[in-house]
Amino acid sequence: MSDVLQIGVSRPALPLADLPTPEEVFGVARFDAWTVVKHVLGPSMIALGAAIGSGEWLLGPLGFGRFGFMGLGFVVTVSAVLQTFYNVENARYTMATGEVPIVGFARMPPGMKFWVPLTLLLIYLAWLWGGWAAAAGQSIFAMFAGRTFDRAVPGELLSVRIIAIGLLFLSLGVYLFGRKISRTMEVVESFAVFFILAVLITLAIVFAPAALWGTMLTSIVTPAALPHGIDATTLGAIVGFTGFASGMNFMGKQVPWLFPYILILGALILWKTQTTLLEVLVRNTTDTAIAVSPRLRAWIGDDPRRFYYLVAVSLVIVISILIFQALPTQLLQYSANMANLAAIIYPIVLIYLNRRLPRPARAPLWSIVVLIANVLFFGFFFVNFLAVQITGAPLVTF
Repeated sequence: MSDVLQIGVSRPALPLADLPTPEEVFGVARFDAWTVVKHVLGPSMIALGAAIGSGEWLLGPLGFGRFGFMGLGFVVTVSAVLQTFYNVENARYTMATGEVPIVGFARMPPGMKFWVPLTLLLIYLAWLWGGWAAAAGQSIFAMFAGRTFDRAVPGELLSVRIIAIGLLFLSLGVYLFGRKISRTMEVVESFAVFFILAVLITLAIVFAPAALWGTMLTSIVTPAALPHGIDATTLGAIVGFTGFASGMNFMGKQVPWLFPYILILGALILWKTQTTLLEVLVRNTTDTAIAVSPRLRAWIGDDPRRFYYLVAVSLVIVISILIFQALPTQLLQYSANMANLAAIIYPIVLIYLNRRLPRPARAPLWSIVVLIANVLFFGFFFVNFLAVQITGAPLVTF
């Protein structure tokens, strides 16, 4: 039996060996709760931090506030379940091969020269718009002005955008602290996630009426027709950036004395998300470039930060330009709908890759069915959104 396995094309064969035990991976005698806190919780906070953001604070309220929970709640449940299984299959490939997905995707025919640029492009299309910084800038403007900006007043939208650019550079500054960028992000995200969740849960329990809780909980398990009149862009955005806590984001109007604190919390949530996603963009670009370019590996030597910070500064400049192209909410809606585009393509890639793993690690057939369901479900919402952008009208109206 060969001690290597060639999966796909473009990348070298992978060694065949038993997976290490969790104890071997983390260098501990026993894998217990403290090991989880010390070694696993921090990295998971980065992913969780990216998940708590515009879906919960802006795009969800935009949809649920206008159209209610029924119909939308169940669609969000389906979206969350499908995304969970998609992420499980991403994890399967990474655990089995040690390759991050964006590198592993290069093994899919026709190979690296096609998939690496395409994958980076789709990541950029989803996360490069800077809507999180722009929306956080809008919150900070409202804190000082006592109201949201008025497009008809010269300079107010410009002020929001300048604040957003300042927040981008503040995000960049976060990466400069600490010896390891990942450790800095773990500390920042752990504090932010626990603080944000504690505040949101407290506000929801104190101020959300029982009837609203009942409607929300009922909606997430009750199949129902989508709300009449909801537009394809808003619907695609809610599906792309699934969020439930969004439905509770009405306390600012219900309790006027809390308004400035809600604005502060909103700015923190959105800036934190922007910081995380910017770092994800930079890290994926850096990891991919290093993996596929021997010349770059020779240039950076043992210090990938030389290229990392070059990419970071370049992306901040690009995002700063994009912030001027649309309003904050529009930028976030574009990002969310571009996420639906990726959900059409990469489940197919994962089917190809994970069915070629050694049999003990291979994806089961039921998982393949779920991945195909991802393609059909998110594909419907993206195609409907795309039709609006091209023709001005959706293929399906509600």
